[in-house]
Amino acid sequence: MAKHIHFVGIGGVGMSALAKHALKSGFTVTGSDAVESDATRALRRLGAEVFIGERDVACDLLVHTSALPPTHPELVRAHSRGTPVLLREQYLGQIFNHFPVRVAVCGTHGKTTVTAMIHTVLEGCGVPHTAFVGGYVNGENYFNSGNDVIVAEACEYHAAFLNMKPTLCVCLNVRYDHPDCYPSAAHVKRAFLDLFRQSQRVLAPRGLYCRAQPFLKCRKKGDFGVTENGVCFPVPPCGGHSLYNAAAALSAAHALNIPLLSAAHALQSFGGVERRWSKVPCCVNAICDYAHHPDEIKSSVSAARKLTDGKLVCLFQPHTYSRTKAFFSQFVTCFDKADEVAYLPVFAAREQPICGATSFRLYVQAKMQGKRAFYLSDFPSAAQWIKARVGANDLLLALGAGDVCKVFSLLAPSAD
Repeated sequence: MAKHIHFVGIGGVGMSALAKHALKSGFTVTGSDAVESDATRALRRLGAEVFIGERDVACDLLVHTSALPPTHPELVRAHSRGTPVLLREQYLGQIFNHFPVRVAVCGTHGKTTVTAMIHTVLEGCGVPHTAFVGGYVNGENYFNSGNDVIVAEACEYHAAFLNMKPTLCVCLNVRYDHPDCYPSAAHVKRAFLDLFRQSQRVLAPRGLYCRAQPFLKCRKKGDFGVTENGVCFPVPPCGGHSLYNAAAALSAAHALNIPLLSAAHALQSFGGVERRWSKVPCCVNAICDYAHHPDEIKSSVSAARKLTDGKLVCLFQPHTYSRTKAFFSQFVTCFDKADEVAYLPVFAAREQPICGATSFRLYVQAKMQGKRAFYLSDFPSAAQWIKARVGANDLLLALGAGDVCKVFSLLAPSAD
């Protein structure tokens, strides 16, 4: 049995949560990452030894992300030594499948928010559980109050979720995405069906609405609550999919035999997930959202449109060249309800540039369609543009799964 686990890319949100679980379980934990971050500093405080840059570490098990190339020195050395090596999703699957009650949240959009909501319900209802969240809730992405239930995101990228065998699979939606590993929508659906086949129970989109609809009532525009026997608890806002996310979390609670009103009461304390429809303190009214698929963006833009009587100004950083190419025209039309949109350069992530899949071309296409569109080459330019274009009564919506939030470090809150 492994006693010393080394994580390569330990500062990532998914990897750092796994490292925290390993520490909680009594393992010796080391790790490496390319950059120092809040996550690496937090892991050191918990007892992990974290190196910046690659390091030759002898260990019993090496865990790495799919972004790590096979030629990475730490991976090469581990293989040469005969050290067991697991992908992040394989290690998560090993942990996940040992729990008696296993809740997996899958779907092209919304996984992080709904996983965090289910955690909030379990915590508020006193259910001992472990949760792995793909974002930060009050600064944390890993929660452990017991081992009765585990809840975790089930990521569809490269069918990573097939390492999980859920007792309850909550499916939020199935849309075409990740064109770098799925040739077509049919391939995406096939992967989800494979997950459903190895799940004991599946809550699918239709089921989510059917289970929650009798309890979810719209009290006024944009304001939803759970009503039973004349008692109403408000459902917290969480972006363009507020009602749907709440329905998913409450449906999961119902499937886990948690009284619905208790679940709704617990859900009131949900404060959101960092970068998922998060208000940002800066010199303008601003919301930062992780939306990076045209469907998500369209929903977020529609929700933001209702929040301002002034201009809605969008700043978008496309995520990966393959996605930019696959959804090129949609990345123009999804901003139809915005007054202005500015495109930042594509966040490459794991990819090399693809001819024509550029933000500048998106900007040109948007201008040709008559939109008030702009191209911004870097964050300093974006910050200056925001200060010039976003007034006191306007709303800035920053969108993307890369590092678009860095622009806010250049937009200090006003002295007022």
